[in-house]
Amino acid sequence: EGKVNAVRALKNLSDGNTANRVAVAAALVKLLSGGLGEGKAEAAGALSNFMGDDDSNKAAVVRAGALPLLIELLSSGSDAGKANAAGALTKLAFKDDDNKAAVLAAGVLIPLVELLSSGSDEGRAYAAEALANLVFDNNWSVIVAAGA
Repeated sequence: EGKVNAVRALKNLSDGNTANRVAVAAALVKLLSGGLGEGKAEAAGALSNFMGDDDSNKAAVVRAGALPLLIELLSSGSDAGKANAAGALTKLAFKDDDNKAAVLAAGVLIPLVELLSSGSDEGRAYAAEALANLVFDNNWSVIVAAGA
């Protein structure tokens, strides 16, 4: 319960304040790696909030090691965890070719397609958005081959 509350507080701190966003990135990734289900789901949501459309924040998240943790949560988390992980991956892939390549190379396609076909309503919506961001301008054949 304490970790869940801590993640919620960090999520609030990261909203709209660039200096705080930079300061909490590593803490959010740490909570994503070691928390319980609800805490991991909140951490993924906070990472999504942290990234927004800011390329430097996205890069900080990738450098902090969030990508494999997000894919793990996408594959085996709770419904909320899967949805928030897909949402964070959506932000990572948005208008960033380097992040698209990193996300694809990390093995995101199968878990996203599985979420698209059998996830919660929120999870399916985020999975569809993530897949759309991954194929924007290219990558269609890769996504189709994964079964989307």
